[in-house]
Amino acid sequence: MDAGDNQKDDRIFFAAMELLTTNGRFSMSELAKEAGIGRATLFRRYGSKQHLLEQLKERGAPVGLQQGSTRDRILAASQTWVREHDLASLSAEKVARYAGVAPVTVYRLFGSRDGLIRETVSELFPTYESSEVFRPGRRLDDVLFDVASLVLAFTDDYGDLVTALLSPQGDNREAYERSRAPQRNIRLLLENYFQREMDAGRMPISDPAYLSRALLSLLMAEPLIDRFSEKGTVPMELRAERAVSCFLFGAMGEQF
Repeated sequence: MDAGDNQKDDRIFFAAMELLTTNGRFSMSELAKEAGIGRATLFRRYGSKQHLLEQLKERGAPVGLQQGSTRDRILAASQTWVREHDLASLSAEKVARYAGVAPVTVYRLFGSRDGLIRETVSELFPTYESSEVFRPGRRLDDVLFDVASLVLAFTDDYGDLVTALLSPQGDNREAYERSRAPQRNIRLLLENYFQREMDAGRMPISDPAYLSRALLSLLMAEPLIDRFSEKGTVPMELRAERAVSCFLFGAMGEQF
């Protein structure tokens, strides 16, 4: 790690300390803004918020302060349930026990199990600030690498949720129907980006919806590729580059 990397880590650490001391918590977007770096850069560097919190704790940051409001505690408990179990078995009663609150509190804040599922998945699913990731003038491969890094960070932590989103079967179908909005949002952002690039003559004319689905499918399949690899787990940066290369020379083929 060079001096520039160390300085960036220091900026992130002190920004996190400021937010934790002032607010008792932070989101990745808030931390990126406070540290003066891009959110995509933050995810590329640390993989997920959980991994970042672990490193901050090792450096002495008061991550235990990240209690937040009752709503935040419930969402954190809900996310933990999804990570440890699955989306289909999520219930207000189970989450209430994890969060240390009464079930009536969950219903009061989220309205219903459906509302809890929607909020949970919306919080978990990676988001993209159009002004950063998709801003005009960026190279296509740079944009795709940033998208890949964010999606892979999510799939590493919530592989079972990805399976539920991609292949809804049985009990997972109901949960899937309640959590489609954030997935559609990511897909539509990509579709709009591809269409804009085609309109500007920077990409060959093709079907933007197909390209969006193809890229997301490649990214969602990455954990399976690692699982069957004899070389073990590949660093996320190399996995992102691998998926983007497959997309550029596969889905887009000779036309790119």
